[in-house]
Amino acid sequence: MPEQIKYNCLVAPLQGLTTGAWRRVHRAMFPGATYVTPFLRIERGDVRQRDLNDLDPESDVEDTIPQVIANGPDEFSRLVDAALERGFNRVNLNAGCPHPPQISRHRGSALVCDADRLTAIASEMARYGDVTFSLKLRLGIDAADQWRESIEVINSMPIEWVAIHGRTARQMYKGDIDIEAMEQFAQACAHPVIYNGNINSVGRIRAVPADFAGVMAGRGVVTRPSLFHELSTDTKVDEQARVRDFVEMLNRLADVLSQRLQGDSQLLSHLLPYWQLMADTLPPRAVKEILKSRTMAKYNAALARFTTQLSHLGL
Repeated sequence: MPEQIKYNCLVAPLQGLTTGAWRRVHRAMFPGATYVTPFLRIERGDVRQRDLNDLDPESDVEDTIPQVIANGPDEFSRLVDAALERGFNRVNLNAGCPHPPQISRHRGSALVCDADRLTAIASEMARYGDVTFSLKLRLGIDAADQWRESIEVINSMPIEWVAIHGRTARQMYKGDIDIEAMEQFAQACAHPVIYNGNINSVGRIRAVPADFAGVMAGRGVVTRPSLFHELSTDTKVDEQARVRDFVEMLNRLADVLSQRLQGDSQLLSHLLPYWQLMADTLPPRAVKEILKSRTMAKYNAALARFTTQLSHLGL
């Protein structure tokens, strides 16, 4: 893999997980990453304020790229303008969201199979001379070669890179990555291509084919917060250290969130999804008690027991 890949590592957008609060905590513990935010959207005829509020012009602007999801040039320009008003000059277009409600509205992965809409958005990009754009997409909606329907448009777009997720929308986040289809895309694409999908260790990063200019990881970074730091420093943390880093991040995140959220229910609704993701990387039943918590008192007690038993979990 080319040496420069160490400097092209991006944190993927994960709705409800790689939030502004999470980014601030991760940045403090493992500085140096570049973040693509969960997407800004048009909802009920306007830019959703909650998405905008998650962008922090002070802490985010240097290393964070707002992502937008749009079904055409009108939605796209309104979202780009909103990001510019917050002080950002880089924007990523989501052409990869696999969720049916977005696809049915001609957004996300739907754009891969709709060259006309993508062309209209590309023309709108050209109006913004001072904005650096990028693109994130999937191989297709239900076939791994559907990217071919829009590759000519993609190659003509004024973008600095393209991140390709190696699954179709129908696969969601399950099943194998289609590396062959990803390589075919990288060879056909006129822009630097970022590899996205199942990146959860330094070994996985180093195994990425040389056709790719960098990597993007979402779940891999959430469950292994030190991932890109390990790559850049040529170090490796063991499984217990990985879990401790994760716990430390969530402890700090809980402190941040407790300053603006009211009640245990709200706080747990933000914290437990991280544990649900982490459960896939741990022995069965390891975090069951934590996931069953309905109050912060029970959560903290379960977390204390989990931390004490960490050395006995077979990690």
